[in-house]
Amino acid sequence: MKKHDIKRRTGGGVLFSLDCVTFRECLEVAVKSRVDLECADLAGAELPGAALVGAKLSGANLKGANLWGATLRGAILADADMKGIVLANSDLEGATLTGVDLEFGMLRRANLKGANLRDADLTYATLSGANLEGAALVGANLVGVKLTGAILWRAGIAGSKNLRLPTGETWEEYLAETVPALLVAGGDFLRYVATEASWKPKAARYADTPMGIAFAVDAPWKVPSLYRQHAEQFMMLLDSGQIPLDAILKEEK
Repeated sequence: MKKHDIKRRTGGGVLFSLDCVTFRECLEVAVKSRVDLECADLAGAELPGAALVGAKLSGANLKGANLWGATLRGAILADADMKGIVLANSDLEGATLTGVDLEFGMLRRANLKGANLRDADLTYATLSGANLEGAALVGANLVGVKLTGAILWRAGIAGSKNLRLPTGETWEEYLAETVPALLVAGGDFLRYVATEASWKPKAARYADTPMGIAFAVDAPWKVPSLYRQHAEQFMMLLDSGQIPLDAILKEEK
């Protein structure tokens, strides 16, 4: 057992001290005691599985820290430096992450349900398999972000910046060009494919979905191979509530 200090990122002032076995234990006690750790220096800290519910870490330096599997529900991390951080399998539900720097962050399978990521920098971050249901992403920079398998139900990706889908388009190009072209690729008119009846997330039968109607098929693997990747991507985004019907139909008017 030894004395562990949590210091400020500038000036070196001590925010919290504790005689304990590990630095992780010191941090967990500070958070449980509701200590304000604004601008704490946690750069490179090894904190896998840490219990940090409701942590007050605005402006903290978490650059390169390892928080794999940590619990940060409701944590306040606004404007924190989290570049290169490991948050895979972590729980950040409802966390405040406004303005954070998450460039090159590893957030694979992280729970970000309802998190506030407004104006966050997620450049080249990995969010594969992450839960972004209801997350606020207005103004977030998504250059090169990896979203394969991510849950995007009601996530505000339309208000984000620089999002480029795995198929190469920007979000604006996708809605204005790719989706209308995909919906008529089977030879039918757009207004017959894109309807209120077909535009329902998680339809019980594939044949009743826009892709099923467009290509007259009852299963995703029956979509012609030339269009299969785009069809899978479209259905994922439709089921996530990301493609408004009005935005597609206006292209026909």
